[in-house]
Amino acid sequence: IEFCLEFQIPYLSLYTFSTENFKRSEQEISYLFDNVFKTVLSSFAPTCHAEQICVKFIGDRRLFPVRLKPDLERLEEVTKNYSRLTLNVLFC
Repeated sequence: IEFCLEFQIPYLSLYTFSTENFKRSEQEISYLFDNVFKTVLSSFAPTCHAEQICVKFIGDRRLFPVRLKPDLERLEEVTKNYSRLTLNVLFC
């Protein structure tokens, strides 16, 4: 992200969680969603505002954990008008 901002690259797509990852144990999947994704989402929002980063979550939203959907949608909504960098988070 820092590289893209520094060199004015307007789009970055990150492949974060494939459908293959659902073959992991329930414990692993829960840890990833409840700890990793939730933490990253909450700590990344201030950076998005400061750096004018538009975040889009792309993928099969039916597979997104229900408990995360409000956070994902909120981050998309509050960053939708930013244009310095569009970050596409590819999920499922």
